[in-house]
Amino acid sequence: MTPTTQQTTQPVIIARLDILSQQLTDLDAKIDCMVKEQSAFMIAYTRGHAELEAKVNKVDEKADRAHTRIDAINKMVWAIALPVILGALAFLWAVATNTVTIGAP
Repeated sequence: MTPTTQQTTQPVIIARLDILSQQLTDLDAKIDCMVKEQSAFMIAYTRGHAELEAKVNKVDEKADRAHTRIDAINKMVWAIALPVILGALAFLWAVATNTVTIGAP
């Protein structure tokens, strides 16, 4: 009795299906591993982003406070410097117009 085509191809198909099934199982394991790594990466990325955002907000607040202090100091400097400058200009004008003489009369 000679084997039919169906009888000879059936074991080959079953062997190929077994190989394909093993490949799918391996692929599923690799995908699960990649999903776990991707999840860990996303958690680390989100945590790092939140920490960076907190640091940037702190720096921004410190810069705002520094600008507030600089503006206050600037106002104080102008409050002192403006009368001194005006006084110096008035003195120079007085000297230029001979209203005030420097030295001997």
